[in-house]
Parts: sequence; C-alpha cells; structure tokens
Amino acid sequence: MTETDISVAARGVWQVVGELSFETVPGLLARARQLDSGQSDLIVDLSGVTRANSAGLVLLLEWLDEGRRRQRAVRFRHIPDSIRNIARVSNVLDLLPLDPDDKGATPAPAPKKKVGARGKRRKPRRWR
Repeated sequence: MTETDISVAARGVWQVVGELSFETVPGLLARARQLDSGQSDLIVDLSGVTRANSAGLVLLLEWLDEGRRRQRAVRFRHIPDSIRNIARVSNVLDLLPLDPDDKGATPAPAPKKKVGARGKRRKPRRWR
C-alpha cells in the first residue's frame, strides 16, 4: 500500500496522493480538517490518487457537504475513473462538480443501447 496524504498545493488547492480506501479515508478526513482555513473556495486535485474505492467517493461527498455548510464551493480535478464509475452506478455522478480548468476531465460515457441476442437493437414492447 502506498502512503496516502493530503497537502496544500497552492492557495485554495489541495493535492491528494495515494490510495483512497476504507483504511485511509478516515485519516485523510481528519488531516483535511487540520488544513482547512475555511477562507476561500477549494479545488481538490486527485491526480496523485493511485487507487480508489467507494470510500473515496464518500470522502468527496463529505467534502462537498462540509463546503456547503461553510458556504464555499468545492470542485474536483482529475477524479479517478474508479470513483467516476461508482458514482455513475450510484446515480450521484452529477453531484461531483469538476474544476473548469480540468483538461483531463472526461464526460461519463452514455449508457449502451439495449441489444438483443442477434445483435439487433430491441424494439420496445407494445402492451395490448
């Protein structure tokens, strides 16, 4: 397991490095509360995250909630694909605001069309 940490990269920007898992998220949450000056909007850069599971998604949602309580905007940069996938399946992807400067941001893929056994698109059933 890699070492997980959060640090201030610039004014209003946090850099997260390492793994976001059930073991590391509680420590990151406590560390983030120590770093938080509460004075400006916040961008959380996740480009250093090596691995993430649903605990990482919960951490991002917790930071959003904390930001709302303090009346400040929280945005995310370079959200890992694993967190995006969990958020999409959980129907909360739209809750994660992306930093507009995030050049690596990719929109979530559109859902696949339903295809029948013969590879043809299924027609909707008509009720009689």
